[in-house]
Amino acid sequence: MLTDRLRSKLKKPLGRLVAGPSEAVVETLRQQITELRPQRVVCVGDAVSRLFSQHKLRSDVRIIDNVEMRQKLKPVRLDDSKRIFFAKNRAGTIDMSGWQAVSEAIEAGNAIVVVDGEEDLLALTAMALAPMGSVVIYGQPKAGIVLVVVNKKVRDEVYSMINSMPKG
Repeated sequence: MLTDRLRSKLKKPLGRLVAGPSEAVVETLRQQITELRPQRVVCVGDAVSRLFSQHKLRSDVRIIDNVEMRQKLKPVRLDDSKRIFFAKNRAGTIDMSGWQAVSEAIEAGNAIVVVDGEEDLLALTAMALAPMGSVVIYGQPKAGIVLVVVNKKVRDEVYSMINSMPKG
């Protein structure tokens, strides 16, 4: 369960914040992905996933819940992903179902995880599970898009956050 302390910690981007006009953000993300050549590119959130899809940016895994800024969205078309995983994940938690679906999707690649509940904290799961050097991208509300390169420091920080969450 998400604590107040962890909630305030998560307000600070865990990686590089990319902000500005949409075209500039897309170009920066495209350039970073090209330069980094990550093993996996994981997009967390409906807005980020849609941006990547619209601009044909590489994404190996998309994690969505068909909700954006608390507004229900028309379900995304699933036919462009090879593997589709479904998970239940309560708001403010990382449920086993969410953890398992993200794990399987990262391993499979070309996958989408459709979450019944909330996908936000599954960004932590993606950072914990994606191969070193992978990129996890998520939206930072009212700020921009965060690009996180998975490395030992990030992984240690993420596990510290996850382990600080009360179970239940």
